[in-house]
Amino acid sequence: MTVIAGIDEAGYGPRLGPLVTSCAALRVDIPAERAADAAPPCLWERLSGCVARPGRGCGRRLAVGDSKAVYSSGGPLTGLERAVLAFSALDGGGDPAGWPEELFVRLLSARCRSSLAEHPWYADRGEHLPLDSDGAELAESAGALAAACRRSGVGPAWLASRALAEGEYNRRVERTNNKATVLLGLVTELLAGARTAAGAEALHVVVDRLGGRTDYAPLLSAAFPGGFVWRLGSGPEEQAYRVDGLAGPTVVRFRIKADRDCFATALASMVSKYLRELCMRRFNAWWRDIDACLPATTGYHADAGPFLDAAGPHRERLGIADGMLIRSR
Repeated sequence: MTVIAGIDEAGYGPRLGPLVTSCAALRVDIPAERAADAAPPCLWERLSGCVARPGRGCGRRLAVGDSKAVYSSGGPLTGLERAVLAFSALDGGGDPAGWPEELFVRLLSARCRSSLAEHPWYADRGEHLPLDSDGAELAESAGALAAACRRSGVGPAWLASRALAEGEYNRRVERTNNKATVLLGLVTELLAGARTAAGAEALHVVVDRLGGRTDYAPLLSAAFPGGFVWRLGSGPEEQAYRVDGLAGPTVVRFRIKADRDCFATALASMVSKYLRELCMRRFNAWWRDIDACLPATTGYHADAGPFLDAAGPHRERLGIADGMLIRSR
């Protein structure tokens, strides 16, 4: 067996809301010696009976792809929700429906949950998942996915996220003076977790590359203490590394737009987006409890400014510091 994993983020650029980074890792029945292949097996093909790329041909199958192709900002969560909840239920084998807090506990570390808990707008509101999808249809899709995985030699390995709410995000940016360094810290943590989850099995990770960084050897040394990092190749689209001396063979690739061609990275992109959107729904609901006339915000620059202007008197009255609400970079 080989563990195929992907890492991607949501919320790197907004002024409001959390930064969320996720890792989706699946065990795939392929020989360990193929872990260093340039092209891991296509899971869209292996799971084609119940999973498809987003688009008209997807039909009733679960859409897995770049989260921007599955979800339109401010629209219904249906496409994201069905896939994320179905895959999150794989390791437990149970009902994908439940409470958001249960999903947060499964996916987020205690430290991340504490980060969210500092902010009253992310408090539990008693919602029940799914929010926008039909529960019976979701259960049917989750069952079909589990059956397809068993037939195709695919199984869950690890699904996890790291979320930084505004206050913790700003503290880390202040310490590092670089928001890219903050994101890379989350990626480092998820890489280490994926290696632990893989045990002695081969691990192949594809990380969606952000920005122009071309040297990831220091990051990998931090993620895998005691490992020996070797560069496999470097080009304008991808930097690839092998790490020796670990529990099992390990290959990590940092690739531009990886969420378009790597199934695991696409799924990680969707998990990150879904968790962030759950948080933003709570954010908007909390503020509208204070003033029903406040405009909704996605957290991005286009609508964050009008929201902040309208919420200004309430922020002052409630004593909400800018550093706990507005991201510094």
